[in-house]
Amino acid sequence: MNPVQWGGGKMGLSYGTGSTLVKAQHVQAYYTNNMTNISAGDINGTGGYEFYSTNTQGGCGNPNGDAGVLIVLKDDIAWNRISCEMEFNGTASCWTFLGGGNDTNSAQDQNSGYGRSGPNVPGAMSGSHPYNSSSPGNIWPYNENLGDKYFWDVNSFSSNSNFQRQAHACDNNSDNMFHTSYTTTRGTKSFWTRRRRNENGNQAGIWFGRSCSSTGSYIIIKNIFIWYEAQ
Repeated sequence: MNPVQWGGGKMGLSYGTGSTLVKAQHVQAYYTNNMTNISAGDINGTGGYEFYSTNTQGGCGNPNGDAGVLIVLKDDIAWNRISCEMEFNGTASCWTFLGGGNDTNSAQDQNSGYGRSGPNVPGAMSGSHPYNSSSPGNIWPYNENLGDKYFWDVNSFSSNSNFQRQAHACDNNSDNMFHTSYTTTRGTKSFWTRRRRNENGNQAGIWFGRSCSSTGSYIIIKNIFIWYEAQ
């Protein structure tokens, strides 16, 4: 069963009180680098916004770069928390989900993200753009002590006790859940994540990027919820 259909009983895990299911009307724009087969818009069933694409480049020294996407949300609804489901396949040594963060409790001054190298990267995906002024998509680096979390994951972080819960990696370590040598499957992986927005006056949204990776692999970003949580 789709967790969205479970209603309030699961709300504490996935999204907050008064949350809004993001639809196309809430999306300012999306930007991609080395992605193809793109499909984006509201879907039947939940009616929420969903983004799908496959990557054409794997990066890792390739002059054509790596692959990524940034989905920027409008600010017509006040929000400082976001949750979403990510489904993907393939492998990657280097990757970034949302605002990154290379530890379970990452320092909050990190600003690095894979998916934005190559000759045709949109300006909106650059590290100097206001959309990424503090971190990719202006989402704080992953830190469970500050309220970030992964849950309902399949074949990803919980599939091996060695895997480290983080949102940014580029290494050949055995705790890298996406690495070709250690991933439990090259097939479908998924998880839900809950993250905090950096309220720095700039728009924010969802970032995904991969490098040193298999090509022709897909990413689906769906079941996006936003809400405001008092500090």
